[in-house]
Amino acid sequence: MSLYLFLFSGEHDMAPFSELNSIIRAEGLKAKILRRGKRYVLLDCNKDAVKRILKRACLTRYAIDVKGSGSSYDEKTLIKEFGDVNWNSVGKSFCVRVSSIGSKVKVDSLKLQRDLGAILKRVTGKKVDLERPDTVIYCLFFDDGYFFGEFVGESIRKDVLLRRPSRRPMFHPSSMDSICAHLMVNLSEVSESRVFMDPFCGICLLYTSPSPRDLSTSRMPSS
Repeated sequence: MSLYLFLFSGEHDMAPFSELNSIIRAEGLKAKILRRGKRYVLLDCNKDAVKRILKRACLTRYAIDVKGSGSSYDEKTLIKEFGDVNWNSVGKSFCVRVSSIGSKVKVDSLKLQRDLGAILKRVTGKKVDLERPDTVIYCLFFDDGYFFGEFVGESIRKDVLLRRPSRRPMFHPSSMDSICAHLMVNLSEVSESRVFMDPFCGICLLYTSPSPRDLSTSRMPSS
């Protein structure tokens, strides 16, 4: 079991956490919630559980394998912790991304990206690739601390957005938003072996929500 951080989309306070909990129960996953923030949750689970969650979640953006964290930001401390990590899992190329998500701490993101990238290049001997890296390392700052780690995968959120009512063959003014429809399916805790029934199906938005078995989570997020 390892520590993974799931970054929420931020469009709702409670729904992303409820969706994640529902997916864990529906899939029968062994996952323990260790910490919850406004825009993230930390889970103690295995990588297979992470991928199964990402194949269903629409209010989660992506997940990282946490390598280090801190409750308050000190640049020297963070850089030392980053350099002490075993980065053997880094591929032939990498890039580092720093993001401040609701944090009031002033961080020079570009400078920190360069500093952390230089450390990673020195300790691994791997090359930097900002376009198509084999490995992406994230350093995320929140209002209650920071976390850094290796990108695991992106959720199906973008696939769900492509199914919004305006892009469908048929349309009705009362059509439910595709994100909301997919969220309702997940909150029902339905699994592939169970039957989902909607007596007011309309244009079948709930029934045509993306199937977990058909979607990939290997893409790297654009930002």
